[in-house]
Amino acid sequence: MVSHPKLTYLALSHARPCDALEPAAGKCLAAHLLTSAQVRRGEIRDIDLSIRFKYGVHTVFLFVDPTKPFGDAAGELLEILKLRYPAGLKASAEDPDPTPLPADALQIEFALPKVAADLSQGWAPLHVKEGDTPANKGLKDNSVIAFAFRPEDADEDYEPVFNVDFPTYEDEGLEE
Repeated sequence: MVSHPKLTYLALSHARPCDALEPAAGKCLAAHLLTSAQVRRGEIRDIDLSIRFKYGVHTVFLFVDPTKPFGDAAGELLEILKLRYPAGLKASAEDPDPTPLPADALQIEFALPKVAADLSQGWAPLHVKEGDTPANKGLKDNSVIAFAFRPEDADEDYEPVFNVDFPTYEDEGLEE
């Protein structure tokens, strides 16, 4: 468990089925759901939105103030990622090389699902500008947002690719 007094988050990632990690130890899929949590129970307000930020196999659950700029949420997200995943994030369970984390929260791009009921349909860039808040971008409680990292040397025309990997029954080793 990561302990940090000022952060409110739950970070999750999924991995391969039981045979991929420590089969001799008898650990199963539940053991591959890596969990880290720190909750500031006294600091979560009724107006805070619960948002699931997704990248590759990772999901970070944050309580976000809907009236504060997206930059605040991006900064908190990056701080959590640096604490929990200092080597970077994996785009897929099979990916041997993690994507390095950016140096600045301004390099984080966000996207909303094209179809809220079917996240596999892809992502529409959110185009967050300075001063934009989750409330004025239409986010609701329990929203899902994909994120990607903009390279430092990217130009104005750069279009981020939002990689989100979803576990499937095949990942769990289940047969029909």
